[in-house]
Amino acid sequence: MYNRIQNFLLNLPPIFRNIFFLTTIAFAVWMLFLDENNMINQYRKRSELIDLEKKRDYSKMKFLKLKKNLNYSPPMLLLRKNLHEKTIG
Repeated sequence: MYNRIQNFLLNLPPIFRNIFFLTTIAFAVWMLFLDENNMINQYRKRSELIDLEKKRDYSKMKFLKLKKNLNYSPPMLLLRKNLHEKTIG
């Protein structure tokens, strides 16, 4: 059994017997697939962030339009005119 394992290891290319190469591969697999913050989760979170930013921008734009319309609506202009006349008058 020991000879079989030894023969198998000796038949491998030298790069696959290098401990630094094996460690790097193990680290890459761990970071890409097994870690809590793996690449798949990072992609999902990035997509969700982009969607939320788009919704925020849309809501902000809509809010500013509503605010502009409220500031220049006829009742508000009349109130401002009356207040101005009362302070001057």
